[in-house]
Amino acid sequence: MQNRMFVRKAAVLGSNLMSAQIAAHFVNACIPVLLYDHHHNAEKSNKIEPLVKNQLQQIKPQALALTDFVDYIQEVNYEDHLSLLSDCDLIIDAIDEPLARKAILYQQLSSVLNKRAFIASCSSVQSVNKLAEFLTPVQRERFCGLHFFMPPRYVHLVELVPHRTSNLDLLNQIEGFLVTILGKGIVRAKDVPYLIANRIAIFNLLTIFNHMQKYGLTFEDVDYLASSKIGWVNLAIFHNLDAIGLDTIVSIINGMAEGLRDDPWAQCYVVPAWLQELLKKGAVGQKSGFGIYQKQDGVNQVWDITQSIYRPVKNVSDPGIAVLCEIESVSEQFNTMRYLDEPKMQFLWACYRDLFHYCAYHLDDITDTTRDVDLALRWGMGWKHGPFEIWQLVGWRKIAQWIEDDIAANKSLAKVSLPPWVAQCANAYQGQMAFSPTKNTYISRPSLPVYKRQVFPTILKSEVLNEGRTIFEDDDVRCWHMDDEIAILSFKSKYQVITPGVVAGLNRAIDVAEQGFKGLIVWQRTGDNFSYGADLHFFTDVLFKTPERGIEIIENFRRVCLRLRYSQVPTIAAIRGRVLGGACELTMYCSRVVAAFESYIGLVESVIGLSTASGGSQAFALRAQTINPIDPLSLLNVYAQQIINAYVTNNAIDALQKGYLDEDDVIVMNPNEILYVAKQQLTAIHEGGYQPPLPPMITALGKEVAGQLVAMLPTEKGRHLLSEHDYYVASRIIYMMCGGDYPAGTKLTEQTFLKLEGNLFLELASHPLTQERINRILNIKTATTTGAVRELTKSTNRPY
Repeated sequence: MQNRMFVRKAAVLGSNLMSAQIAAHFVNACIPVLLYDHHHNAEKSNKIEPLVKNQLQQIKPQALALTDFVDYIQEVNYEDHLSLLSDCDLIIDAIDEPLARKAILYQQLSSVLNKRAFIASCSSVQSVNKLAEFLTPVQRERFCGLHFFMPPRYVHLVELVPHRTSNLDLLNQIEGFLVTILGKGIVRAKDVPYLIANRIAIFNLLTIFNHMQKYGLTFEDVDYLASSKIGWVNLAIFHNLDAIGLDTIVSIINGMAEGLRDDPWAQCYVVPAWLQELLKKGAVGQKSGFGIYQKQDGVNQVWDITQSIYRPVKNVSDPGIAVLCEIESVSEQFNTMRYLDEPKMQFLWACYRDLFHYCAYHLDDITDTTRDVDLALRWGMGWKHGPFEIWQLVGWRKIAQWIEDDIAANKSLAKVSLPPWVAQCANAYQGQMAFSPTKNTYISRPSLPVYKRQVFPTILKSEVLNEGRTIFEDDDVRCWHMDDEIAILSFKSKYQVITPGVVAGLNRAIDVAEQGFKGLIVWQRTGDNFSYGADLHFFTDVLFKTPERGIEIIENFRRVCLRLRYSQVPTIAAIRGRVLGGACELTMYCSRVVAAFESYIGLVESVIGLSTASGGSQAFALRAQTINPIDPLSLLNVYAQQIINAYVTNNAIDALQKGYLDEDDVIVMNPNEILYVAKQQLTAIHEGGYQPPLPPMITALGKEVAGQLVAMLPTEKGRHLLSEHDYYVASRIIYMMCGGDYPAGTKLTEQTFLKLEGNLFLELASHPLTQERINRILNIKTATTTGAVRELTKSTNRPY
C-alpha cells in the first residue's frame, strides 16, 4: 500500500503577486487556501483585505480557472488568524523577508501547526537547511523547499529542495501530490543559491549581454537568433525581459553576485551599464510602459546601446542564418557556428560554449543528473532543448574538445577546465538513463508510483520510449496498442488537423476496436494540442471548387462522429491544449472525455462566417434540454452566444461550466497523465458492460423562441458589436438551434437535427461575404493551414 499526501486546506504566507498566484493554483486544484499577510492598520486587523483577490481576478494570463474561485481564497493576517493554520495540511512560505524575520515567524508557526502539516519554503535564495533550524525536530522532517515559477498556473516546473533531515518518504509523498494534484513537473535541486533553472538561465542571460556587445549585435539581432530554429531558448529574450521586469532581473543578478562570490564566473555577475542606464530612466519594462522596447506614437522602438536613445525597431533577416536553419544535421550546424568567421555565428557558438561549460562545471553542485538540468530549463524557462541534450546531439567528445581549446585560448568566460566526469562518460544519456557525477554512473528516471501514471513522460532528444505495437499506419494517422486490449488513434497531420485521411483513419480504428479491443482512445502522441480542427485551407478549396466533394467530406466526418457515439465499444477523447472546431465536435461525440486542465475548447467556425457542420450545435441544443427540460431557453441562448462569439474556454473547468464537457467527463491536472487516466476510464466503462446509448430526441423550440433570441442580439453600430454579416450568421445559427421551420414542440431525431445543421453550413459557405472572409484569412501571411489557424484563433473570445 502506497502512502499518499492529502491536502484538505493549504496556506500561503505572503501577499505578493507570486504568493497570490500560488494560492490561485491550489484553488484551481479544488483546495481552499488561507493567504496570509500582516495587517496594514488597526482598523483592518480583523477584516479581510480584498486587494490581492481583486488583482487575481484581473491578472493576465488568467491565474484562476474561474473568477468565482477567488472566494475560496481567504485573506487573513498573522496577528489575528495564526491559529487557523491548525486546519492546514500544507503551508507554503512565499515571504520575501530577511532570515532573522523568518526565524521569528517559523517559531510562531511551530506552536499552531497540526502533526500532519507539511511546511515548504518557496525561496530560491534562502537556504532550506538554515530555515529548518527554526523548526522543531519533528517539523524538520516535514519541511523542504518548493520553488514555484511565475506564473505558477502555467509554468510546469517546481524545484523540490530537500534538507539534511528531510524524511525521504514524506518527500516522495509531496512529489506525488505536486505531480498529480497540481499538475507539476518536479526536479530535485540541491540547497544552493538560485537552485537550477534561475541560476543557469540568468548566467546564460549574462553571457548574452557580454557577447552581444563583443560581436556588435543589437537587441533585435539577439531576439531573432534566440527564437530561430537554431536558438535554444524558444523566445525573444529581450521582449521577455521587459515582461518579467528589468528591475527584477537586476535584483537577481545582484543577489547572485552576493551569494556566489566564489564562483569561477563571479566576474560575470555584473549589471551591464546600459541596463543601469535604463533603470535610472525608470524603464523597467511592461509595468512602466517602456524598457528595452517601447511603443511611441504607434512606432515600435528599441533602446540603442551605442547612442543611448530609442530608435525604430529594425526587421532582422539574415540569409546565412536561414541557410544554417535548413541544415538538418545539428553537428553540421555547430561546425558552421564554430568555424565561420561571421559575428552572428561566433556569437551563437560563444553563448552555447559558455552555457555548456557552466552547466558541466556546476552540475554536481546543483542537482544529481544531466536530465535534471535539461528538464528544469525546458519546464521552467520554456527552452526547446536543454544544454546537455544539445551537447549530446552535436557530439559529446567534439564539444568537450572545442570547449577545452577555447579555454586554452582564453576565449571562455572562465579559465577553469571541464570537470573530470565529462571525460569519464561517453554521453550525457544512455537510453533513458542520465549521467550522475555524484554516483559516477547513469541513473534511471525516478521510480515513484506517481510516474507510473505517465505512459509517455516528457522525453529528451536522446531518449526512446516504448511506442507500442502498430495496428495500422498511413500518412494521416497511426492506430496502435500497448498489449492492454485498448486501441489508440493518433493523428499525424500538421497541428493534428482533421483531413479526409484522418476521417478515414477514425473509421478504420473504430472497426478495429470493435473487432478485438475493449475500446478506442483518440490521443495525440506528439504536439501540445489535441487538434486545431478541420484543415481549413484544404476543405474550403475543395468546397468552393467542387461542392459535391466538399459535401461528401462533411457527411463523412458527420458519420464518423456518430460512429464514435454509437460504436459497440466505448470511445474516449484524451485532450490537451487547443481543441477547436471539428475537433471539439469529435470530442462531444465520444463516450467520455479525459481533459487536461489546460484545455482550450471551442467551436470557432463563426469567425469565418460559418456554422458548425457535424453536430456541435446539435450537442448544445440537446444539452440545454437535458440540463433544464422545463425551460431550456435561457441555457440555449447562452450556448448559442458561445457558438456565435466563437468562445474558446480558458481551461477544462471553464469548459465544464460552459457545456463543452459533461459532468461524467474527467479533468486531469497533469497533461502527461491523461492517457493513463483515459485507459483507466475506458477499462471501467468496458467492465461495466458497455452498451451504446439510445439516439436522443430533440424538441424544436420553434420560430417564436428563435425570434426572441435573435431580438436579443446587439445591433448597434460603431461599438465593436455584430457586423451586418455576423448578425446574419448569428440569427441563422439561432434559428437552426431552435429547430428551423419545425413547429414548437416537434420531436426531432438526431439525424433530422444534423441535417438542419449541415444545410445551414452549406448555405453559409455559399454566401459571398463568407467566402470573401475565408479567402482573406487564408491569404493573411500564408496560404497554409498554419497561418489560417493562427489568424482564426486570434479572433476567439472577442466581444461582439
